[in-house]
Amino acid sequence: MGSRQPLNVIDLDGPRLSVLSASVAGSKIAARTWLAAARPEGVAADDAEAVGRWVGEELRKAGLHRHRALLAVSRSDVVLKSMDFPVAAGMSDAELAGAVRLQMSRQLTMPLEGTAIDYAKLSEKPAEGGQLATVAVLAGAMPADRVNWCRAMARAAGLNLHRIGLRCCGVAALLGEISQRRDGPVLGIAPGWASAEFVVVRDGQMVFARAVDIVRPGADEDVSAYAERIAVEAKRTWMSYQGARGSSPVQMIAVVVEPELASAVGVRAEQALEVPWEPVAAPAGTEFASSIDPRERAAATALIGMVLEEALDRPRLDFANTKKAVDPSAIRRQRVLLGVLGAILVSGTSWVLAQQSLDALARRVAAAKQTQTERRDEYERYQIEFLRVNHLERWRSVKVDWLAHLSAINEQLPDPRQATADEISGRVASAEVSFSPKKSEFVDDDWTAQQLLEFVVRGRVNHRDVAADLRGRLMNSKLYTVENKGPDVPDKFSLSLLTTQATPAEKVEKPEPKPAAPPPAAPAPAGKEKAK
Repeated sequence: MGSRQPLNVIDLDGPRLSVLSASVAGSKIAARTWLAAARPEGVAADDAEAVGRWVGEELRKAGLHRHRALLAVSRSDVVLKSMDFPVAAGMSDAELAGAVRLQMSRQLTMPLEGTAIDYAKLSEKPAEGGQLATVAVLAGAMPADRVNWCRAMARAAGLNLHRIGLRCCGVAALLGEISQRRDGPVLGIAPGWASAEFVVVRDGQMVFARAVDIVRPGADEDVSAYAERIAVEAKRTWMSYQGARGSSPVQMIAVVVEPELASAVGVRAEQALEVPWEPVAAPAGTEFASSIDPRERAAATALIGMVLEEALDRPRLDFANTKKAVDPSAIRRQRVLLGVLGAILVSGTSWVLAQQSLDALARRVAAAKQTQTERRDEYERYQIEFLRVNHLERWRSVKVDWLAHLSAINEQLPDPRQATADEISGRVASAEVSFSPKKSEFVDDDWTAQQLLEFVVRGRVNHRDVAADLRGRLMNSKLYTVENKGPDVPDKFSLSLLTTQATPAEKVEKPEPKPAAPPPAAPAPAGKEKAK
């Protein structure tokens, strides 16, 4: 487990530099040196070379070597995705690395060129019920500009960059054993100098993480306000994880920070999430050098998690040495090809000529396949255009013989002495073109066009029975569906005529007009009636 050679964990959190030099021997972690320094005002944070020279100078002052440097970066510097992949029998790690890179490239919004993509296996599910085995991985992508900054800083500092890891993964390593003793997930909080890491760990594995920029309060600043904001972000972290995963409730809150600040943060987080909290100390078996102040040991605990992650030798993210999709059988294939090449050279001219003939035939086959593909594409484009043209032609075929309909309606109107038509209007209420496929070629398929016409006839009548007679004749014509339109009054009519025929199917004969009803006789004078 681990190595006796010291490992320098370097953490640049805002304007603060923290360095822990530790080594692993057996089951023990020996913390040898702790360094904390503030970045000078003249060193710009985005100037990688200037920051690197300052880090190198601080390491020189502390007497620390520059080999096996582990650079801890914030969760906000990378994109993390949890993914599940089906694993076929004999699938190598290199093939899995290629699948992870392909899947991440589809989900990233950043340019893929120069982006460091790595993954760590979380769990494996064996094949069952005819289904392939699956492997769950935690994939991460660090943007190219951030990777270049880290490498440029390490070169300027004279560091031998052993690994670029995530600070949140170190926190998860500290909480691994705690989470395995719980029935549900554990929420870890690790406040830093200029940011805070929030980690959800379940069954020893990190399943969710986020980072928030929160500057640690000074000696005279309000610690309660800082703890309040940490609690709000902790609750937000848990709600984000639970909303995406639908997980069981959080079992405990673990705070990785010195006791004074941990108490304020833990109590406020406990009130916000209504679950107990407890501080997280360095792992059992950790030995601190006497030169490390006891007050600084708690601040070094989060970085000890990075050492622990390295010592456990379990799958982890490394953005300095990403897993490559290299074919392990490439060397064997090259040897076989060299042997084949030697056989070709030895076999003689006749075999070479035969091979050239086979190559020519293969090119002809490839050309024929290319031609077939092009013709198939042309035929598909023809089918699309054919359908479009037919669609347009069917729409154009929807025509209405308005004059014929007007004539048919006019023939049904009563004698002008009995009724007067004030308005006759017509419109296309609806029209549609439908398509019924019969074959895959679409050539002989059925196109049908149908429309619904509405005619409105309004006017005045002398008697109510004239309007009723008009309605009956229009209904008996079997050309229109007749509906009353508006209120039913004795001296007026308003009818809606609906039909699906673009032109009358047959001319409706106008029935013999009824003779006009004689006007009612005027009443006789009273005197004359008595005389009679």
